[in-house]
Amino acid sequence: MPYTLGGITFQSKDKIKKHVQSLIKSHKIGDTIDDPVLNDLLTYHPEWGEKSKGLKRLYLGRIYVAHARVYSTNVLIERDDCPDGMDISWNYCIKDCLNRNPLSPDLLLNDHIIKVKAAARGAILEQIEPYRLKGMHVDHCYPRTFSRLLFLFMKLHKLTFLQIEVESIDGVTGGVTWKDKSMLQSWQAFHARLAKLRVLTPDQNQKQPIYPINWSKLK
Repeated sequence: MPYTLGGITFQSKDKIKKHVQSLIKSHKIGDTIDDPVLNDLLTYHPEWGEKSKGLKRLYLGRIYVAHARVYSTNVLIERDDCPDGMDISWNYCIKDCLNRNPLSPDLLLNDHIIKVKAAARGAILEQIEPYRLKGMHVDHCYPRTFSRLLFLFMKLHKLTFLQIEVESIDGVTGGVTWKDKSMLQSWQAFHARLAKLRVLTPDQNQKQPIYPINWSKLK
């Protein structure tokens, strides 16, 4: 099946993979990667809308893979609020996303979920700000991770993602907030009461394991 990315038609997913692998091999750590094919490919990632906010560039960097306990050389996103790089899986885009219709119900729902989570995170920034130190990361202590706390809050109030409406924040590019301000304040109070925060170095932050949440239990 042919795929057209960045104005170039590839006859298979394997051809796209080889193109990106060739890009990686032709760049050095820290080099900016500006390639129409890669740029187009990453837009298929379900979290691209959120991860690309404040995007300064794509570059080749190294990131710690917690489950394998190794560093991997890959394409990273540079943003002002993430100077050490944010990973985004181009391989996942090729394997699982290219055959999806960008306007399909599952991707539209996923985009809404991303916005709900982004708004929830934005609502607690004032609580995180006192912990911020230059060059350091503020992290939620396990088991009360950000995702876990949001899950517990939604379960407590019997909420699904579709029941939480979001709206744009005036004057903030890409900024979103929950439409129900009473519910938003409840979330802020819930987080303030239960969250335990800590400060980590960039290296420590990258080595933190990911604790998956079964969001499907929200019914």
